[in-house]
Amino acid sequence: MTDTEFAARFADCTLPPAEFNHRGHVRIAWINLQRLPFGDAVRATCEGIRSYATSLGAATKFHWTITEALMHLLHAGGASDPSLPFEQFIDRNGPLLADARGRIALHYTDAALATDEARNKFIPPDLAPLPSAA
Repeated sequence: MTDTEFAARFADCTLPPAEFNHRGHVRIAWINLQRLPFGDAVRATCEGIRSYATSLGAATKFHWTITEALMHLLHAGGASDPSLPFEQFIDRNGPLLADARGRIALHYTDAALATDEARNKFIPPDLAPLPSAA
């Protein structure tokens, strides 16, 4: 499936749930980071994932801070570089795909992420700063 088809099926909530595993989350974030300025990409990705999860009856699974933190890490890994195809991006950022939670844990305690505030909006890290998107 092309990036355009993937993004369209994600947006209209017809993407099969099996296609939206962790790699699918990274792919939609990468697509948005390729196409939009960082802040707009974050908003589109977070709102899109929330809508998609809601369409599947899993609205409580969405977590804004985790998603936005992951987007900072993806951006730092080159996701906004238009010369870097998705598969090469994945090859260069294997640890982020294999252990996103571990990478986020370098910046946030479990206690910070467990709050309703962190689930519903972005909160700054309580351990170490995220890479800047500037």
